[in-house]
Amino acid sequence: MRKHHRSTLLILLLISFLLAGLGNAYALPQDFVYVTDVVPDAILEIRYYSTYNFVGERIDDYLAPLAILTKDAANALKAANEDLRGQGYTLKIFDAYRPQGAVDHFMRWGSDPNDIKTKECFYPELDKATQVDPNITDTYIASRSGHTRGSTIDLTIVNMKTGVEVDMGSPFDFFGPISGHGYEGITDTQKANRLILKTAMENAGFNLYEDEWWHYTLKDAPFSNTYFKFPITYSASSSSSTPPIINFSSVPEGAVGTAYRLKLDSDGTAPITWTLESGELPDGLSMDTGGAISGVPATAGTFNFTIKASNELADHLKELSITVN
Repeated sequence: MRKHHRSTLLILLLISFLLAGLGNAYALPQDFVYVTDVVPDAILEIRYYSTYNFVGERIDDYLAPLAILTKDAANALKAANEDLRGQGYTLKIFDAYRPQGAVDHFMRWGSDPNDIKTKECFYPELDKATQVDPNITDTYIASRSGHTRGSTIDLTIVNMKTGVEVDMGSPFDFFGPISGHGYEGITDTQKANRLILKTAMENAGFNLYEDEWWHYTLKDAPFSNTYFKFPITYSASSSSSTPPIINFSSVPEGAVGTAYRLKLDSDGTAPITWTLESGELPDGLSMDTGGAISGVPATAGTFNFTIKASNELADHLKELSITVN
């Protein structure tokens, strides 16, 4: 009997240890929440956790069928849902926070012209190689997504009496003009349904995305130009890590032929790695991964560039310029 109790206790301790380790490995950042903790009656249909999406497979870093948002966005969503419940509807969520790894997965898919297994369902009228490929156009896929900042959500509404989604005139994630707000080729009922969702979301403090009836972003989103990386999964704890925030907006001028050095700085949990995201530095200058811009400028002019500060939690981008006299 004692051996049995001892074995059971050891098993329970092992399970607790493993769960604790999992929670610490994928702890939810302190300013984020699970949507259903704030809006318990929201229906989740997380498409990127399934194979029913435009890629046709589960998307990277969707480790659980969960919706995560910043606290501010979740509280605003609660207000929208309460408004809709008064009209006989509730929210169904397709996607919320989206890890950068998932966006990278979309980019790889979009760049492969031979992978067209979902064409019939999601982009029947488009040529993927010329109209969807993100190397040609960012109309449908881009290297950075507002979802990754944590305050954007894709959703629809469900009739509470029937349990059926209302008819919006096009499916979620359908690539084409019919998915845009203001599209005239849908019925009056479909237009009215879109307006119900739009009105509730705007009244709660969200902005619409003109090309997608399902896509809304909190107006006063807390993270500007910060793109998070943590995976979507269950967590029993909150993370003490903080994302990098570049805390300056201007760069000192330089002069041709004169040595230049600037050490970039940011808040956030170390280690932080610096890279040049886009644009270019003046000839003669370079930036190392520690955030030091140095060298001897060789060309006069004004140079625009975007830097990226990264830690394990997120990337923060900042557009800057330097003038060399």
